[in-house]
Amino acid sequence: MEENLNYVKNSYILRSPTHNPGDVVKLLLPLILILALLGGCTPETSEPLQAPVVYMSKDGAEGYQPHLLIEDIPSQLTRFQPVKNRRPGFFPAQSVLWRDKLFFEANEADFNNELWVTDGTSDGTRLVKDINIRGRSNPSYLTPFQSHLYFRAYSADVGDELWRTDGTEPGTIRLVDVNDEPVLYPAYLTPFKNRLFFRAQAKDLGAELWVNNGTENGSRLFKDLFPGQGQGNPAHLTVVQNRLYFTATSQTKGTELWSSDGTVEGTAVAFDLTEGSDSSYPSSLTRFGDLLAFCARKGQEGFSLWIYDPFEGDPMEISLPADVIRKIPLKQFLVFQDGLYFTGRTKAGERVFAYNGTDVREIRALAEIGLQSIAGLFVAGDLLYVGGNSEAYGNELFVFDGKKARVIDFHPGPGSGLSVE
Repeated sequence: MEENLNYVKNSYILRSPTHNPGDVVKLLLPLILILALLGGCTPETSEPLQAPVVYMSKDGAEGYQPHLLIEDIPSQLTRFQPVKNRRPGFFPAQSVLWRDKLFFEANEADFNNELWVTDGTSDGTRLVKDINIRGRSNPSYLTPFQSHLYFRAYSADVGDELWRTDGTEPGTIRLVDVNDEPVLYPAYLTPFKNRLFFRAQAKDLGAELWVNNGTENGSRLFKDLFPGQGQGNPAHLTVVQNRLYFTATSQTKGTELWSSDGTVEGTAVAFDLTEGSDSSYPSSLTRFGDLLAFCARKGQEGFSLWIYDPFEGDPMEISLPADVIRKIPLKQFLVFQDGLYFTGRTKAGERVFAYNGTDVREIRALAEIGLQSIAGLFVAGDLLYVGGNSEAYGNELFVFDGKKARVIDFHPGPGSGLSVE
């Protein structure tokens, strides 16, 4: 990088070492692979590992560039020019480690948001395919399944569709269903029992539960959860204890928690927390060890944290701190250091909370350094990163190690060094 970075840690400034930009990805990929193996991840069967790719700028006027985080040091990917006058990309960027390469969504001077890949060298960082030559394809839901990487992407002639790649330009293709029709608006791609489950739409069907068997035209409707003109709208697909859990809407139950054993007959409402056609609106389904964690409301009591053990009966409601505004759902669920972390709104602003298996506590260290609003959370290595805003620092990365919090003040002062769009 052209100069050392400033860090704000507690009340003093640290100077970080300079990394060679050409070696950034080469240094990061072995670390990510080790973390994946330690975590029991396999490229074909588990949740995609999110590599930390964020858009940052020392001066917002110069535009934002993708950076990788190495030991919490943002290091610029030199292949990319600053992005000006348009949305840089998701926060954090869509990315996944697959076949020892990092696949990620990036915005570059000559290409809007497209799918890129790197093998750890400057020469090995390349565009996979310019899917939408007239604009951005916005690749998302990057999900390894069998021998390909599946994802959602936009093309001007059809719209958002299901795609897959073998890592090469010729091998990056759009997929169709068993009737050779486009598979539209795929979301929540989740491998389960040697198939890929996801939400999608097709001609004359609303958003329902679909499945792909690993072939180009192997996508089909799995189950019409809301027959007729309604939409089941399945979301938050999550595998726990060899069952697939998700949220969906039906005419008689409203929006509730569903589960599936992989068969059509074994796919049904798991729990009706709010009886009748009223909805509990479950969301943020997250695997927490052998448990399922989610946010939902029971009747008119407001939203709460719920924990479900498939072998222990009904879900258990977890008490929240009294200052949490329960009219607003809890969000940003993830697991960090054996705890379940999430965000909630209080009268003082958005806050990060943690559930340790017994009770919920606020991570006050983040609030104490000025964090007010939160765009997203992610974990890299042994650190929790929060993309957020404060009056003193603008939009920046806040870092929590389990005890202390600090800010990566990439654009020193109140100017924003982080894109959180």
